[in-house]
Amino acid sequence: MASSRRRPPVEAPIAALRDALARIDANGPVLVAFSGGLDSTVLLHAAADVLGAGEAGSEVESRRSLLAIHVDHGLQAPSADWARHCVGQSDTLGVDCRVVRLEGAPQRGESVESWAREARYAAFAGIAEEVGAAALLTAHHADDQIETFLLRLVRGAGLDGLVSIEPDTMRGGLRVLRPFLGLPRSALERWARSRGLAWIEDPSNRDERLLRNAVRRQLVPVLDRVLPALRQRLPQTLAALREERDRLRELDRRRLETVTEPSRSAPGRAAALSLCAWRRLPAASRAGVLRQWLALHGARMPSRARLAEMLRQLDAPAADGLEIRHDGFVLRRYRGQAMLLPAAERSCEGAASGFCLPLRWVGERRVEVPELAGVLTIERIGQVERVEPVGPVKPVGSPGRPGLAERWLQAPDLELRARSGGERLRMHPGGPHRSLKKLYQERGVPSWARRALPVLWAHGRPVWAAGIGCDADCIVSKGVRYALDWQPLRRSRPASAPERSQH
Repeated sequence: MASSRRRPPVEAPIAALRDALARIDANGPVLVAFSGGLDSTVLLHAAADVLGAGEAGSEVESRRSLLAIHVDHGLQAPSADWARHCVGQSDTLGVDCRVVRLEGAPQRGESVESWAREARYAAFAGIAEEVGAAALLTAHHADDQIETFLLRLVRGAGLDGLVSIEPDTMRGGLRVLRPFLGLPRSALERWARSRGLAWIEDPSNRDERLLRNAVRRQLVPVLDRVLPALRQRLPQTLAALREERDRLRELDRRRLETVTEPSRSAPGRAAALSLCAWRRLPAASRAGVLRQWLALHGARMPSRARLAEMLRQLDAPAADGLEIRHDGFVLRRYRGQAMLLPAAERSCEGAASGFCLPLRWVGERRVEVPELAGVLTIERIGQVERVEPVGPVKPVGSPGRPGLAERWLQAPDLELRARSGGERLRMHPGGPHRSLKKLYQERGVPSWARRALPVLWAHGRPVWAAGIGCDADCIVSKGVRYALDWQPLRRSRPASAPERSQH
């Protein structure tokens, strides 16, 4: 006979967390962003209960491990005490806690809040990669959602901003889940008090000179009284906005495919924009397509003013001198294409003069050259039985490409140099030697890009040039061959990429 006793209702934070964890299908530990405040204290205790790391008798839902992360921003005097509190709370739950102390300060003109947020997520992403985490949990709740929506509304945000805080996103390769977005802060506080939990009260949260605090403490209580349905209706509105945002993003991605092409002047980079195709796009779609292109490169979304300036410059009839800096990149134009190049390459163009790196090659496949913001790759591609002495040498990496003979890489005077002028390569077996300047011009490589492209010297002569290939005299007819290539150094900024919603 079935028991007539009814099971006690599942507490709201526990139920919300279980729903979120059920969406994780990847293996690996779960990270909890743990500031020590009320919201994250509830999140950590609930996660410890659900994942079986809490008090004896708690229901074990998973064998997945849990790791708390406390980020000490160093912005307030008691921050070290807060870190110790978080470690102590974690210890009582049997949960490991990692404390990350941030260094640095906001850039000029950057808000402290924005800097702290980006630095926090960079720390989360670094630890997630280190431990192979499946997801990060944060404790944003319904009150945070209302505040964020109102703040973005009065700041004139577009569709991307008005969707506000998303419950399930990817941020720079890290999955971020926010299980409490459907719960008011009052529900979290009731749960915490029923458990006798202790948490940190940050005094800065009472400072109404900060706009978010003023909205929380003055405006939201009025809205709760005058528009009590707002809390129930806002999630529906935000879901509709997300659906429309996702539809437009997909349309922009498809349009982006019609206007991108391999970069002629910066090979190896993400796709360039064909300005001819760009001008055929509907004017209303260009801003969205440009955002997608920036995201393809891993750049943060620009301000509305910066985006408008980029659009104006791209639409200008002739502007090969264009140079707009944004988020560690430089937007440039050349011969009908727009390219987004790492600013490090621009800064090293002048430093390249006179650069010389002696090499002792012992089989490495990669040689990083930060002075030129690039990487020399050396790939063994087998043996060549015979090379037909017909036609020009093909670019590195194409099918059937004959490679550099090993003896050149083993030369005692092997060096990677910046161009000094006058270097020449033979591109046809038995053909004339031609200047690198002419060869780069033929390939559409602008003068500002050539300065950071190195030349490999061996046995007192140039044998290979980045963006051009090997001298025909240095190609083997038999034996082992090597394909050389030059690629930009990739930035590691996992936390700065735009968030992408999960469905």
